[in-house]
Amino acid sequence: MSALKSTPGPWQASLDDVPYSEFDGVAWQVNSDEGSICTIDSQAVIAEANAHLIAASPTMAAYIQRKADEGDAEAAAIMEMIHARS
Repeated sequence: MSALKSTPGPWQASLDDVPYSEFDGVAWQVNSDEGSICTIDSQAVIAEANAHLIAASPTMAAYIQRKADEGDAEAAAIMEMIHARS
């Protein structure tokens, strides 16, 4: 299976220090060594949880790929879905 077409990890989540006045919440930034991946602005607990989940994506994808390579059919199906969208 071909390599993922995404920014290589690791990714880090951090609280964005830019004030946002358009909504009542906070913004979290997900970055890699190559730059910004995304900004999540929402209610504080939701934004933080989403940022950490997104930041863990490269690690999770590598784990799922390893399981697929070991013959795990469910992991292989997940990787097929990921590759179909990349």
